[in-house]
Amino acid sequence: MNRCKEKTLMFLVCFILITKILKHHEIDGVDEETKNMVMKHNIIKTKMHKKMLEHTIMNNLKHPR
Repeated sequence: MNRCKEKTLMFLVCFILITKILKHHEIDGVDEETKNMVMKHNIIKTKMHKKMLEHTIMNNLKHPR
């Protein structure tokens, strides 16, 4: 397996782990407003991360190193 594919796989594994952690990350003893803000922030962060990931994967496919 070439390095490009290895990198892509690592990215995917990391992304799946991050997503799982974010989903299971319950915030206890915090008022609703703060909880919602944190959730929104996490969702935005995840979306940005996903876009970056897709971009990286597409680049790796187009220009294998």
